Amino acid sequence: MGKRLQPRVQGILPVRIWGNDDNGKPFNERVCTRDISNKGVCLVGVRALLSAGNTLGLQYRNRQTRFRVAWVAPSEAQGQNVGLESMQPEKDLWPAATPTEGKDSYSAEEARLRRERTVEARRVHPRFPVSGAARVQGLDDNGGH
Repeated sequence: MGKRLQPRVQGILPVRIWGNDDNGKPFNERVCTRDISNKGVCLVGVRALLSAGNTLGLQYRNRQTRFRVAWVAPSEAQGQNVGLESMQPEKDLWPAATPTEGKDSYSAEEARLRRERTVEARRVHPRFPVSGAARVQGLDDNGGH
C-alpha cells in the first residue's frame, strides 16, 4: 500500500506551470500530467530545479490554481517527475471526475513490475543473459600491437 491518501486517475493532460525555482529564478514551462486526483497531480518532464516545499502555479486550459511540491524524482526521459499537492483543493481543475475518498491501492513494487513487463512487451527480439571478458589494447606508434 502506498502513502497516497486518495486514488489517482491516470491521464496525460497538457498543463503550464510557473513560479520560482530553487535559485529564485522565474520559470514557465509546458509539461504533462501522468495522473491526477482532486488534491494532487504527478507531472512528467519538468526541467525547472524544484524541491519539496516549493510553491508554483498550474494552469489547465483556462483554469489555474496553486500547488506545493511534495516530491521530486529523476525521470527515465527528459526532465524530472514532480508530485504536487493542491493548496486549493476546493477548486475544480480537471476535466474528469476524481475520487474524493478512500486510500489508493498504489504499490511501488507493483508499479516497478508493470514497467518491466511493458518494456519486455515492446522488445522485438528476446534478451538472453550473457557473460564473458573483454580486453582492450592500444596501438603503438607504428600501428602494430
